[in-house]
Amino acid sequence: MDGGIIPEALDGWGTEDALPFISSSALSIAQAVLGQQKLAILMDNLTLVSALSFTAMSGNPEAFSPEVARASDSPAVGEMATTLHGLVAGTGAAARIQDPYCLRTLPQVLGAVTEELASLELLLNRLVVAGHENPMVFGSETDGTNGVAHHGLFQMTTLARRIDALHLAMGAACATNLRRIDLLCDPAFTGLTRFLAADDSGQSGVMMLEYVAAAAAGLLRANAQPPASRQWSCPSAPRKTPVSPAWRRPGWTPPPRRWRP
Repeated sequence: MDGGIIPEALDGWGTEDALPFISSSALSIAQAVLGQQKLAILMDNLTLVSALSFTAMSGNPEAFSPEVARASDSPAVGEMATTLHGLVAGTGAAARIQDPYCLRTLPQVLGAVTEELASLELLLNRLVVAGHENPMVFGSETDGTNGVAHHGLFQMTTLARRIDALHLAMGAACATNLRRIDLLCDPAFTGLTRFLAADDSGQSGVMMLEYVAAAAAGLLRANAQPPASRQWSCPSAPRKTPVSPAWRRPGWTPPPRRWRP
């Protein structure tokens, strides 16, 4: 609570409220919503920065042409090609017939990330209004019926798979991002000094940017190893119970596997 006053004393909660509260997966869903929103903003920025990098290296816009967009294997890839084509149109003559992969495959790499972000958003829009407390108390004002259903909806397997897919798409994008930074430091692609330094007197320029980007990419790619297919167990009478994979988050290590004696 950041040191603030708790709105209601915890002793005011009934014991019967504990299980439904824990089973709601509200924390996992809220963290996913915040993460998705932040990544969506960063993705818009990355698209613009990628177009600027492409222009700085006099890339060939044929890779973003309407013909390529129509032939793409995914609507998201086609839309990204169209967006990039509009951003780089009229920026100058191409320096090469075929660009390096990190420039030529921008629609595929960025489109994959936007596609997974959109899929995650659709799922979260459903989850934030769904009542997953266990047990579920339901009723109808129309016919006056009501009841209680014990269920397993708190097992956020779909959410975990969506997050894993997003991690994989972001991890794949890291390699192309690093390569673009490397080419921006190469005079053969920019016509400027090495490492974009002020002169050729041995200054390091933006060399440190490569190190920082490589460290960030390493963390992203490590988190891209999908753990949703793995389950670990904790003691629970009368038998072991798998823990929902949605509780994991970047940088979080699952507890060691323990078995009920």
